[in-house]
Formats: sequence, structure tokens, C-alpha cells
Amino acid sequence: MRGAERLFSQQAVRLLFVEMSSGTLKARGSSPLELMAWLHAHGYDCTHLTIAARRLPVNMLELDV
Repeated sequence: MRGAERLFSQQAVRLLFVEMSSGTLKARGSSPLELMAWLHAHGYDCTHLTIAARRLPVNMLELDV
């Protein structure tokens, strides 16, 4: 995602469907929260997050990022 930052900054990508692995992100020095905050900073809104087959609403304004 960071390698395509110019595309995201220009909002050339209108819709994203993102599958995250917290273990993989952690191994790369990141986290699901950091990824969602990065996307939000580039003008994208996360509509929900699924963890262990449970659907949880995510409101970026309520996250402490």
C-alpha cells in the first residue's frame, strides 16, 4: 500500500476491498489499526471489520489513532 501512496493520495483508487492478517502486518512492523488509519488519512472509510467470524462496526472517528 505504501508503495502506491501516490495513487491513494490522488484518490485514483475509488474502492478498496482489503483483507488483513494481523500476524502478517505485525511481522512487517504494522497493525490492522495502523492500516485503517493510513487508509482513513488518504480519504477512505472503513465500513466494518470482521474478526473471528464476528462483524464489528468500525468508526474511524472513535479510534484512538
